Amino acid sequence: MPYKNKDKIHLDNAYYHVYNRGYEKRRIFKSPHDYNTFIYFLRKYLDPTFRIVRRDKHGNLRKVIPNHLYREVNLVAYCLMPNHYHLLLHQTKIYGVSKLINRISGSYTKFFNDKHDHQNTIWQGAYKAVLIRNEQHLLEISRYIHNNPRKIMGDRELESYLFSSLPAYLADAKYIVDRNLGWIKSYKILNFYEKSERKRLYMGFLNERPLEQGPP
Repeated sequence: MPYKNKDKIHLDNAYYHVYNRGYEKRRIFKSPHDYNTFIYFLRKYLDPTFRIVRRDKHGNLRKVIPNHLYREVNLVAYCLMPNHYHLLLHQTKIYGVSKLINRISGSYTKFFNDKHDHQNTIWQGAYKAVLIRNEQHLLEISRYIHNNPRKIMGDRELESYLFSSLPAYLADAKYIVDRNLGWIKSYKILNFYEKSERKRLYMGFLNERPLEQGPP
């Protein structure tokens, strides 16, 4: 499974498996609203089209561009589980991953503490970032991430899990546009497969090894 996490290695044009879990393995997502808020923060910084609607001093609505990070880091895959998350990130500029995780962790902690009347950190220490060593490792990590919900899905189809990037991997172009999923860079994995067979072959790849032991 993933290489053992060591001290973070910061490189340009590198892929990382980033993950963290709740303090003492406690839940960090207690409702669909919690999951969707974490995804909202991901999109806020990684979707070039994202805008925040605010009122100016005259009471007029205006769209504000957030402090985007999509030029420094891209999201390739993700999965949110009740007490942890996994992200597959492509860092295009050094420290892009650190900037992203620090912003998201801080924003989500504030949201969670306010909503659930909680205090202090919700995380089990600092996030882990494992450098992806080669193309095979990249594929294996994407499989591990997307297979995580099998633990809780039972007999339900893996692609029906709502808090994973897998639907963006299997959707047609219209669905991706309608749901505004273009900021999830699934092509960085799917381009390993023949275009006409990508979805079928990728699902076959996931099913070859349903779930491996790994963090957290």
